[in-house]
Amino acid sequence: MYPTVARRLYFALQAIRGEPLPTALADVRRTERLSFDELLHLQAVRQLEQLRFAAAHVPYYRRALAPLRGMLASARTWADVAAIVQHLPVIEKGTVTAASSEFTADNATSLPVYLDRTSGSSGTPLVFPCDQRAWAYRHAVTHRCMEWFGVAIGEPYALFFGLHWNKRKRAEVALRDRILNRVRVSAYEISPARVDAHLAAVETFRPTHFVGYPSAISDFCSLIRDRGFDLRGLRLK
Repeated sequence: MYPTVARRLYFALQAIRGEPLPTALADVRRTERLSFDELLHLQAVRQLEQLRFAAAHVPYYRRALAPLRGMLASARTWADVAAIVQHLPVIEKGTVTAASSEFTADNATSLPVYLDRTSGSSGTPLVFPCDQRAWAYRHAVTHRCMEWFGVAIGEPYALFFGLHWNKRKRAEVALRDRILNRVRVSAYEISPARVDAHLAAVETFRPTHFVGYPSAISDFCSLIRDRGFDLRGLRLK
């Protein structure tokens, strides 16, 4: 797919999803040029918003921040926020999964959120409420990082990631990959027996960059090198 077509399709789909990606992109592009003091001020403003929301709506942090209510009310600067945060205990994932209601906002059901989850690559997946604004910033930060290397939204890429065992899910993933202009290399099938097929798929697709698990990309490149092939012909960015 032509990058221009892929880019327009991508933004159209994000708009249909209700994801304010253009706004988030403009924000992260603007903030990367802020001075150090301006960044500290922005961090303070956003962290205070987060802390005050947690104190008002999240049971665990309502209790944890209760003794700090005065500090939270008068806080204005980054140093003020740092002084508050250092009083909060470190939370492990197991603590959250064992008592998820304690870490969920009491007004979550009235907010435009849905349940999201981590991949579970380190063990048990963590399930948490998420909204489209959060997704927009996740995507915006990724795109901003890609722009540092000259990669524009819509360019073809190879994704080194997992692949669902269910056939219906695989069909859905294949459609999503096509829409997002990417070829998928299963991170769990990178082996001497499969590397030739993966290489053929990548060379046919002509990606401008690789995305995915660093270990999977490293293993793929090592196997290619051991076979005497050279990936420089792909002209990756």
